[in-house]
Amino acid sequence: MKKKIVMLVVTILALALAGATAWAGSNSNVRVLVDGREIHPDVPAYINENNRTMIPYRAVSEALGATVDWNEADRSVTVWYEGRTVVVWIGKNTYTVNGQQKVMDTVPVIKNDRTMIPLRAVAEGLGCRVEWSQRDWTVYVISSKALTGTPAGEILGGNTLVNSYTGTWPVRTPTSLPFTTLQYGLTIYDYQIKDRTVDVRMSTFNSEVLMIKKKDGTWYNSAPSKEAYAGAYTINPDGTVTVHYPLYHLDLSCNPQDIAEMYIGTYGEFVKLP
Repeated sequence: MKKKIVMLVVTILALALAGATAWAGSNSNVRVLVDGREIHPDVPAYINENNRTMIPYRAVSEALGATVDWNEADRSVTVWYEGRTVVVWIGKNTYTVNGQQKVMDTVPVIKNDRTMIPLRAVAEGLGCRVEWSQRDWTVYVISSKALTGTPAGEILGGNTLVNSYTGTWPVRTPTSLPFTTLQYGLTIYDYQIKDRTVDVRMSTFNSEVLMIKKKDGTWYNSAPSKEAYAGAYTINPDGTVTVHYPLYHLDLSCNPQDIAEMYIGTYGEFVKLP
């Protein structure tokens, strides 16, 4: 009987250790994008035991263009950005935002000679929006600058896709391509207008919409999907995606010569194709 109990305990411990190893390995593959640009710190971001993304403080601060300072005396990190000041201390779950004390559910730590800070607490303290994508293990940090711009309602008025919600999204007007969106990092490389389609090469395809303003002022929206349109996109050898936006749909159509302006609608913002 004692032998069986010992074997059972050994088995449970082995499974627990294997699970811990798997957890540690899987949580070291977190991607972090700051205003659409992926950052690659020398000590990778990871998710700690409190389910919080930890990252070297200089990585996210420098990506934002913030000023940072390390105080060896009290082991604190101070970050200044756009009129906001955030101070965190190693091993403490209290921090300050513009002098006001707040509490987080984890603590900054030293790992591999790098000060690792809780990304969400610090970024939100600096006025940024932070979003987590479980599907691809990605954290999006979106600064106040990336959230501002001319609202779509002022430029795309009359398009049925622009409402009280999407009408507040900013419109980007790059003068050339490639261009990377400031919120979720979609890169638009180039495009080609053909007789039956407008082919747009992008870094990925998540059902982005092509909005065409015709010369007569009316709009034509093209939104191919994998389910409704078998040739929606082509995956290129370099990993980019060419989306084939049809210039026809049921009884609607748009002749290439009628195109005045084109916009790509992606979540959170619109991009005018130059």
